[in-house]
Amino acid sequence: MISSNRAYVWIWLPGQTSPVVAGLVERDDQDRYRFAYGRRYLAREDAISLYPDELPCCSHRRQRHVRMTNHGFPSISLTA
Repeated sequence: MISSNRAYVWIWLPGQTSPVVAGLVERDDQDRYRFAYGRRYLAREDAISLYPDELPCCSHRRQRHVRMTNHGFPSISLTA
């Protein structure tokens, strides 16, 4: 369980031996979640989308922020 209202999202990129921070997910006071890819992550040549249908990153660089409800939250690893 995450006790804070935000958590970093890490990803293991193909061919890499250690994870990198992909972005940050935050919960608002109405229990809605907002994810934003990090600028450093988006600048990487090997960056990939965490969930292409809902969280596009690389081919749709204008759509970096996606609002999600608890019911539509994709399965990703979160660390506080």
